[in-house]
Amino acid sequence: MITMASASVSADGRATYSAAATAMVSHACATSSPPRRAEARRNTTRRCGLTAGLTSARPSRTVSPMTTTTAASGPSIALLMEINAAFNSRDVDRILAFFADDATFLMARGPEPCGRRVHGKAAIGRVLADRFKVISDMRWDHVDHFVTGNRAVSVWMVTGTGADGEKLNYQGSDIYEFRGDKILNKDTYWKLVEAGGRL
Repeated sequence: MITMASASVSADGRATYSAAATAMVSHACATSSPPRRAEARRNTTRRCGLTAGLTSARPSRTVSPMTTTTAASGPSIALLMEINAAFNSRDVDRILAFFADDATFLMARGPEPCGRRVHGKAAIGRVLADRFKVISDMRWDHVDHFVTGNRAVSVWMVTGTGADGEKLNYQGSDIYEFRGDKILNKDTYWKLVEAGGRL
C-alpha cells in the first residue's frame, strides 16, 4: 500500500500539508547523513592522531622523544685565547689537546719554502718539546685575533732567548684551519728582523 502525500493552498496563500507529508519530512530529517563538514572534521582528527572527544578505531602509538646531535662548535675568539694561553704555559700535552690527530703544523722557519712541515699530533708534540728545551722562556703576547667560518688568524709578538743566545722579538701570526673545535692546520709566520737596509 502506498500512502500519498498531499498539500493544499488556502485562499490567503498558506500551504497546508497532509499528515502523511509531515511524517515523511520528519522521517527524512531523522535518517539523513550528518553534514560533510562535520565528517571531514572527524576524518582530519583521526589522521592527525588527535582525540578531541572522538574515539579513534586505531590503536594509539607511543612517540619517542626526538634526539638531536649537536655538532662540535667551530673556532671562536675565546678558543684562540685558550690556545694562546696553552702555548704560553709551554705544557706540550695541554697544547696538543687543541689539535686534531691528523693536524699539520707549518713552522715559521725550516728547510722548506713553507718553513718546516710537521704532520700528525705525535710529531707536533715532539717538535714543540724540542723547541721549549732550546727556548725555555718562549711566549706569545696577544695583539689581535679574528675568526671567519672554520678559519682564524692570531696576531702576536713572540719573545724569548734561545740556548745559543738568539733573542726573539718578532711580530708574527698564525693562520688556522679548524675541524670543529680542533686545529687541523696551523701555518705560522713571523717578521724577519735584519740590521741591514735591504728591502
